[in-house]
Amino acid sequence: MASQSKVGFIGLDDLSLELAASLLRAGYGVQAFETFSPLMDAFLKLGGVGCVNPMEAGRGVGALIILISHADQINDIIFSHEGALKGLQKHVVIILHSTISPAYIQKLEKSITGNFFLHISC
Repeated sequence: MASQSKVGFIGLDDLSLELAASLLRAGYGVQAFETFSPLMDAFLKLGGVGCVNPMEAGRGVGALIILISHADQINDIIFSHEGALKGLQKHVVIILHSTISPAYIQKLEKSITGNFFLHISC
């Protein structure tokens, strides 16, 4: 069962580091997958837990925040062998913050909805 007190991130930036810090101060468990070492180092210094792949970042969370801007990367991160969907429990909230096209968003919604709650922020 997904924990309402655990949040996962895939992709980090300055804003998401601030959000992660706020969640950690509020007592939430925060875990993340990020390939850019300086951002992951900053996240770990905040007290977050590093993950080796997107699937691990989604494991056991109540919400998963994805900060990726390219459709090809989103496909890999969500649907690949070690993709986020493999680690998510049903009824997890997925927050996608991206600049992908509306047509791709519709395709993504059809692929994900039913088991998860998808919120898209462009």
